[in-house]
Amino acid sequence: MSETFQTFVRGVYPDQDLQFLEKLRKRYDGLPRGTVFFHQKLELGQVQTYARAWNPYDPLYNSERYGKRSFWGSMLAYPFYTLHQPLYPRIPRTFGDKHYFGNSGGEVEYFQPIHPGDTISAIKEEQSFIDVTSEGRPELRVFDLSGACLQYNQHGDLVCKYHTTGKNAFMRYRTGMPQPVPSPFSVNAEWAAAAPPTHVTTPEEWALIQELWPAEEIRGGNTRYWEDVQVGDRIPPVCTGPISELDMFQLHGDDILRQPPLRQRMGEDVQMQDHYGMWQPTFYPCFAGHPDSGVRACFYSWTARNFAIRAVTNYMSDMGEIRRIRWRAQQLYPMLYDPDAGREILELLPETRGRICQRLGQVGDTCICRGAVVEKNLAGTERQVRLAVWVETLDHVILQALDVTICLPSRGQNRYPSQPDKEESA
Repeated sequence: MSETFQTFVRGVYPDQDLQFLEKLRKRYDGLPRGTVFFHQKLELGQVQTYARAWNPYDPLYNSERYGKRSFWGSMLAYPFYTLHQPLYPRIPRTFGDKHYFGNSGGEVEYFQPIHPGDTISAIKEEQSFIDVTSEGRPELRVFDLSGACLQYNQHGDLVCKYHTTGKNAFMRYRTGMPQPVPSPFSVNAEWAAAAPPTHVTTPEEWALIQELWPAEEIRGGNTRYWEDVQVGDRIPPVCTGPISELDMFQLHGDDILRQPPLRQRMGEDVQMQDHYGMWQPTFYPCFAGHPDSGVRACFYSWTARNFAIRAVTNYMSDMGEIRRIRWRAQQLYPMLYDPDAGREILELLPETRGRICQRLGQVGDTCICRGAVVEKNLAGTERQVRLAVWVETLDHVILQALDVTICLPSRGQNRYPSQPDKEESA
């Protein structure tokens, strides 16, 4: 490969590249710490739409009436609703002839629940990119990306801290080498070639799916107390799928609906060309797959994460709180493959020890979310439980790993002022 492509040394650049990166760094450093990334009032209907896409079964995140009668006094926003992807810098694709990008994972720490009607302001904490080009693959210039923000509500209360990481990588043809006609996202063909065949659900698998669906347990007003939890306890599994293109649009389609018309996007670094000659946004593979190779649409790096967190909210009951979530996924592009993706989380459980997140999901997959209690402890006045959660397909391929800390009430705490109606809890 080095005969075709230039080779790079970490931290060493020709003058033109050095000027390019310094200009880019100043662009991000020019946004001082404390800059407002976004300011958003959470409308009830939008909060409900998000919850109905990811968890339509739990009334605490869907029913205003149920929420008002709960311990919290209102419906809650489903986890991740205010987390906008990504926070880290993006290096323009013009830096190289071939451009790879991907999200590596993230972490969020919640300090209090978020309610419909809240106004959330996201404040910059840091944004950075670091050259991590390796000697083992010198033809690939790789940057680790990082971004973090603090989110406050209208009262000035800190509600969460959010951090994401990603990668940008580039390759350049050597001077004088014949080059193919440039296509901004021709690297998608490499992903397509490595993608597994679409899973076809068998009658036996359908029988398993239909057993798992009714087995999902939503604790709701049936409070889970810290004293009743033991290390090693398994959380009830959650089954989502098989996932279709329509499911992907329901889950993520709001990203497309918020996009400006194509004529306003053509100057942005967010386009790829399909086999009809039409220019599409970079997340096009998440809805249409790779049209030239017949590959089904793929998941975002956080699609399976959102499926998994439903198992957590089900388990912790209405009075539980999520305190911290850390998640990992595999990279989409083979050139960025991470041999340790999610390993540190999966090592926490005997049944996943020695394994990693193997790939991103795709249309046709059925996602089964499982997990177990790995720790319980007292943290000041809080009674915390740590869960290791993973998402796997019917073929036992791991798509996502999560390390989640929740807070549960003690039996000495007061319960609800009034119990919700049974039919609303169902």
